[in-house]
Amino acid sequence: MLLDGVVDAVVVTAAKEDDDLAPAPLLARTPEEVLRGRGVKPSLSPALSILDEVAADASIKRLLFCGVGCSVQALRSLNGGDPEAALGLEAGGLFVMGTHCVDNSPTVEANRGFLQALGERPAEGAAARYEFMADFQVHVDRADGTTSKSPYMVLPGTVAKASIAPSCLTCFDYVNGAADLVVGYMGAPLNRGESMRNALLQVTVRNPKGAAMLGRAERAGTVVIEADSRVAPLPTSGDRGKTAKATTQADSIVLEMLGEAVRDKGMPRPLAKVLAFVLRRVAPKGLEFAKYSIEYHFLRNDLASRDAWGTKRALSQMPAYAKAIVAQHDEWMDELRERIAAKRD
Repeated sequence: MLLDGVVDAVVVTAAKEDDDLAPAPLLARTPEEVLRGRGVKPSLSPALSILDEVAADASIKRLLFCGVGCSVQALRSLNGGDPEAALGLEAGGLFVMGTHCVDNSPTVEANRGFLQALGERPAEGAAARYEFMADFQVHVDRADGTTSKSPYMVLPGTVAKASIAPSCLTCFDYVNGAADLVVGYMGAPLNRGESMRNALLQVTVRNPKGAAMLGRAERAGTVVIEADSRVAPLPTSGDRGKTAKATTQADSIVLEMLGEAVRDKGMPRPLAKVLAFVLRRVAPKGLEFAKYSIEYHFLRNDLASRDAWGTKRALSQMPAYAKAIVAQHDEWMDELRERIAAKRD
């Protein structure tokens, strides 16, 4: 879009020059600058801080903003819902590409603590980015070009609370609902041997502007569509309901809210590898994995919101679509909600 002159600039989240894990918003004017936004930056980023620079530059009339759900929601709300006027853009001049986002670290230091708990050591090469993938492993890319995969289960339960920002525990916009186009791993099949570097991505088109963005990328050859829900159903299998229930009930943050013991040690790596291998074969896959991930996080965050704010305020803040999803699990969730409410009384 930048090369074709569709937009004058692009807002991306790059990394600080001396720290691949430290997010730094960037107003990109060249393709090389845009590419600095590659890779996951798994801690909170002040993405909107760059908008003053946009508003002050009269040459920017069309802007592509790339960001996560909380940033996109805030962007859309500028100037009473008219961000284009607030930023000095022409009518229709704002394009938004989002990513799926859940459970960012509150700080870069917390992010490093998570990586240390995962077993990453500086001697192995500094971790540049990582992602929780559908094979139940955390894929890590290091700055020296090496990679690693560690099963989720090697993590001690105690690392979760320190590694997840409180705002993420009350968020229900995992799917980045206000973006024109959303890109992420969430519902894409992950084939054996693939990593976050070469895995397929899921693209969600929300409106005509998003469709035009995807169409332009496809015509330019920068995107190849391997499966299209407009032509045939996307790959999916498994039962998300049972898996979401089991994951929520075993979640360390949920256990702590309920006053139960949380594991201070992770599972031994060889055993965790075996469990990840088994889970990959019996757990939901494709779109069903995406739905499982959404349901689990909404269920956990329903409980976390009630724990933080009380039932009345939590329900007032939860969007209707999230209520509809968690309501499918009321039969067993009500007991957990009652225990949390009793703790607050």
